[in-house]
Amino acid sequence: MEPYCAASRLDRRNVASVCMHRAEDGRHLVLSPCGICRERLAGHGPDVLVAVLASSDPTAIRWVTLRGALPHYWVAGAFPEEVPGWV
Repeated sequence: MEPYCAASRLDRRNVASVCMHRAEDGRHLVLSPCGICRERLAGHGPDVLVAVLASSDPTAIRWVTLRGALPHYWVAGAFPEEVPGWV
């Protein structure tokens, strides 16, 4: 949450986001962005990079655009004028 708040305070855009979980064995596991994170990132546009699993290895990252992770953004159909770049 803090990166979103900091970007807002500093009038900056988020350009990338990664969510990790530290397992009991010490490994850092990649978590794809949840629905709430995707909604928050959507305000920064469809080209924000998000980390997803690169393979069956839960510690390997692959970067995709938010558009690629969420190709059918619900606001684009309801309020296209409010989400430039998503339509």
